[in-house]
Amino acid sequence: GLLLLASGSTLAGRHLKRRDDAALEKIRAAEALARQESVRHEQGLQLKAWAGTLTNALQDGGESVAGFGDTVLAQLLPRLGGSVGAFYLRAPGSDTFRCGAGRNIAAEQCQPFCVGEGIGGAAVQSQRVTRCPDIPEGHLKIAGGTLELVPREVAAIPVAIGNTVEALIEIGYLQPPSEQDAILGEALPAIAYSLELLQRKQAALADLRERAAIEERQRLILGSMQDGLFGIGLDGR
Repeated sequence: GLLLLASGSTLAGRHLKRRDDAALEKIRAAEALARQESVRHEQGLQLKAWAGTLTNALQDGGESVAGFGDTVLAQLLPRLGGSVGAFYLRAPGSDTFRCGAGRNIAAEQCQPFCVGEGIGGAAVQSQRVTRCPDIPEGHLKIAGGTLELVPREVAAIPVAIGNTVEALIEIGYLQPPSEQDAILGEALPAIAYSLELLQRKQAALADLRERAAIEERQRLILGSMQDGLFGIGLDGR
């Protein structure tokens, strides 16, 4: 009887231990999941804060395309881990994109392209971020003093305003990126918004300059009429 009692007690103890171990494993798994969620939440907050910094930097970047593109690349490259970058802008009223700024590559070295042409043109046509590990020879070569390196991968990133792609960013990586989608998810809306503001500002300034030129011509014509010199140039002809 004593043996049976001891055996039953041992089995019950083992059962309780297994149950406690299983409960402990569930607690540990829940704690690990909570830590992961906390890290992801913190990373998300940091990314949103960086996107705000990006927006401020772009809006303080002046009124030129070169300045805007350089700010985009200066902010994106270190965040993405890129080694070289180029910023292309659609030429007004056309399907041609021309490089306005480059990082670790001169803008003059980046060839213009049309919609559907090459890596950039394909990304513009699809309106999707396109990653290309098979890089054409000489494309987006990293220049650093006497050293030239070729990226292992290029990402072509379209920037759309409404339904139209107005700009394209190309980033070259020596190592494949790990968080590109999350970073671009926050960065692209900020870049598109700031680019639209810049284009509106440029259009308004062009309109003001045109009006000022018209007013100046009208002033000169009125002055000439008052002086009786209407139609006579400065050289007397």
